[in-house]
Amino acid sequence: MAEPADPGDDIAAPVDVGRGELLQTFVRHEVKFVVIGGAAIQSHGRQYVTEDIDLTPDTEAENLQRLADALN
Repeated sequence: MAEPADPGDDIAAPVDVGRGELLQTFVRHEVKFVVIGGAAIQSHGRQYVTEDIDLTPDTEAENLQRLADALN
């Protein structure tokens, strides 16, 4: 019979500080976006190795302008 998995196995490593700063900047600029991919998996507490963040912004013109402002 297999050993039960250690609950700690599913705990993700701390999120990259730079990633958090980027997301905070978008929130400050009221950018509407959705995090997808590996970072989304990590945000749900699952272990997933990724070194980037994938997101998709709302494509409304005003939101894209806020996104551009935030990136500048």
